[in-house]
Amino acid sequence: MEEETGYIPGRIEPLGACFENASKNTNRNHLFLAEDCDPRGTQKLERTEQAAGLTVQILTPVELAHALDTGQIVAMSSLVAGYRALRRLAEKAA
Repeated sequence: MEEETGYIPGRIEPLGACFENASKNTNRNHLFLAEDCDPRGTQKLERTEQAAGLTVQILTPVELAHALDTGQIVAMSSLVAGYRALRRLAEKAA
């Protein structure tokens, strides 16, 4: 996570796995919820990630739900991870 985001997680919890497009490939995406993240890490993007303009966006749970619901997040694994993370956070708060 640090390499991609520059953040070091305090805790990581697995949220399961999914396929981006099971009808076209067998790439399994493993999903995690990272909490208590420290922003003092070092982001080390690969050249292709830099060229693609990969950025880190910090969203509150409300902002994440809005981004998921309004189509701002479109990759299937990101949609699944976002909704599962919101559900897990709600369970912890209950």
